[in-house]
Amino acid sequence: MKTVIDALNAKYKVYHLKGASEADIKMAEQKLGLSFSPEYRTYLATYGLLSFASHEFTGLGADGYLNVVSATEKERSLGGQFPKDCILLENNGIDGLLTLQDATGTVYSFHAGEKKRIAASFEDYLKSLL
Repeated sequence: MKTVIDALNAKYKVYHLKGASEADIKMAEQKLGLSFSPEYRTYLATYGLLSFASHEFTGLGADGYLNVVSATEKERSLGGQFPKDCILLENNGIDGLLTLQDATGTVYSFHAGEKKRIAASFEDYLKSLL
C-alpha cells in the first residue's frame, strides 16, 4: 500500500495521521462487532486515516465523520439497510453514495440499499484513483 500512497502523494497532497495502536484497532473492531480486513488493519496502524483531493477515508485517530467507528455506526442507524458485515470506508458526499469494505478486504459502492463490488482491495481502489 505504501507504493500506491507514495504515487498518490506525487499527484496530490496526501494527508494522514500517525498510526493507531493495536489496542485501539481491537477496540474499534469490538465496538463494531466485526473484524477489519488485514489490509485495513495495516492501513490503520500505519496511517490512522487518509485524505487527498476530494477523498477522505475513515480511520482511527480522529473524532467525528472520519472515525471509522462513529461513521459506520451513524450509517447503520439510518434506516437499517447498511450491511452489518461492512465498514464505511468513504462517504462520497454525493446523493448518499458510500464506499464500504468487508472483512475479506473487498470494496463496494453502496447506494439506496444496493451493494456493488468495485475493487478486490483498498489498495486496488486507491490505484483506481490515480
